[in-house]
Amino acid sequence: MMKILLIAGVILAISCFGHGVILAQDSFTDRGIFFLRGSGSFNVSLQEGTPLNLSLGGGYFPFHDILIGVDMEYVRVDDFDDFSAVPFARYYWRQLLFLEAGYYSFKQGDDYFSYLEGGIGYIFLLNDYVTIEPGIYYPFQNDAKPQLKMFISIYL
Repeated sequence: MMKILLIAGVILAISCFGHGVILAQDSFTDRGIFFLRGSGSFNVSLQEGTPLNLSLGGGYFPFHDILIGVDMEYVRVDDFDDFSAVPFARYYWRQLLFLEAGYYSFKQGDDYFSYLEGGIGYIFLLNDYVTIEPGIYYPFQNDAKPQLKMFISIYL
């Protein structure tokens, strides 16, 4: 419960700062802009494995408000680890909200798995180029639960 309150407090604080700034910036989703992002998570649990997830990605705006990109992801849980390229697409609405879809594919043992993931997020502009982008994502697979993800992104 404390983690949720801390995350909500950080998002609220950034929102108060970032919301006014983002309205002054009107071109970071224009055609021809490049995009870089990164994230990481490390979660310790006594009942399950200790998951580690690192992601670095990039993309390009072929059209205004539409981003096409690829994330390079590394996931490790106990004896399982995977490195994969995850293509994704994003649509920006009023430069404050975005909808994102990605395609995940990985190998575990001799089996291959794949699934789609969809998400919605909000953009907090820290300056003209750097953003913090929290979002709620849902992996469309068996027994999946929604996930809160946060990216730090750079628009060039």
